[in-house]
Amino acid sequence: MEIRTFLECALKEDLGHGDLFERVLEKDFKATAFVRAKQEGVFSGEKYALEL
Repeated sequence: MEIRTFLECALKEDLGHGDLFERVLEKDFKATAFVRAKQEGVFSGEKYALEL
């Protein structure tokens, strides 16, 4: 399954039930996140995150 198709299915499943953030955030809302960790780790899903 292509990344975009997978993400569309996942979002449809989550938002189909009236997700809280869907109700309080504007449709074109953009956010930035920073990860602060006490030790090194593994980041998985970068390809998927970049598609959002």
